[in-house]
Amino acid sequence: MLDDKFLTNIKDAPEVVENLIIGAGVVLVYVTTSTLVKRLIICRDYDTKHIKRIRKRPELIQKYHEVNLDRINNEEYRDALKAFSKKMIETLPKSNLINFYNNINKLKISKSIQPILIRAAADYEPVTNKIHLGISEGTFVDINVLFHELIHMASSIYKNGVTYTGFSQRTHLGYSAIGMGLTEGYTQFLTERIFGIKPLYEPYLKEMEISQNVEKIIGKDKMQELFFNADLKGLVKELGKYSSEQETLAFIKKVDFINQYETRARTHSNYQTKLVEEANKDVYKYLLKIYKTKQEKYLKEGIINQKEFINRIASFIYDIKLDKYQYNAVLVDKKDRKEVINAVLTDERLHSKVHQKLFLMSNEK
Repeated sequence: MLDDKFLTNIKDAPEVVENLIIGAGVVLVYVTTSTLVKRLIICRDYDTKHIKRIRKRPELIQKYHEVNLDRINNEEYRDALKAFSKKMIETLPKSNLINFYNNINKLKISKSIQPILIRAAADYEPVTNKIHLGISEGTFVDINVLFHELIHMASSIYKNGVTYTGFSQRTHLGYSAIGMGLTEGYTQFLTERIFGIKPLYEPYLKEMEISQNVEKIIGKDKMQELFFNADLKGLVKELGKYSSEQETLAFIKKVDFINQYETRARTHSNYQTKLVEEANKDVYKYLLKIYKTKQEKYLKEGIINQKEFINRIASFIYDIKLDKYQYNAVLVDKKDRKEVINAVLTDERLHSKVHQKLFLMSNEK
């Protein structure tokens, strides 16, 4: 656990940052070290007290009911787009394909040669409905990277200065963004599940792990429906069956923090690493807590018995990966997992039975 002084710094950080802006004028702040500023920014991003309420997704109106790839500006990727379109239409119900049809018929794709890249550089911009692919000279576009961006395209809508993509929302300039981590994780998970292809570089491993566990809680069909219809508010409402809205928004914000300060970060300070570890534990606690709450509801309604209840809780815990991810990070290590289990399974009898089942499962492996 973090010490009280550290937690106090986290709590006070947003107010400190806000106090740097005085009135409507421009204030020049001279700081002798950049470390303090970086810490304040990190703490502001970690804080979950001031999350703005998310927007209701605009009504989806289907403009096209078929795919016309003759409109695509780049013939180089036409075969890939045909393969993508065919699989999407075969796999998903029509109700999940509205954004896909609306966007693919006017999609633009550009490519540029960039200096040596450590990992693939690509992005989809909903405002212009354009995918940009950056590759190193002498290399080729990883098809998984292209399909990942096409999944973004198939789950995006832009209206009145706000972009809705999967489970994320952000303004045109990128401010007030929320849900980016969960969106990237589920986008990559769907790319691999629908098309059965692994990327040359495995991105968003932790975010994938988290999104898969959310899907276990609300179900595959509901998760995909909300994702492809860009309905973050619907996801919060669905998870709200088992937790408060504030808890759910805090969870989503913590996944964003992990995405920004662990997966995407080029450097990792000790201070930053501590906060990421705390975010990981908070995410795991939330997932285990709402999964337990859902199973308790099933138990009370007679849908499952006590034995099945124990088995499901143990299996959910057991399936959380403890393998090392990028930058030698794990969702939670064994010590932190024990702390999370103790925090959520407060009933001694339940705690004991789940541990017994976990022991048996470990020996059966």
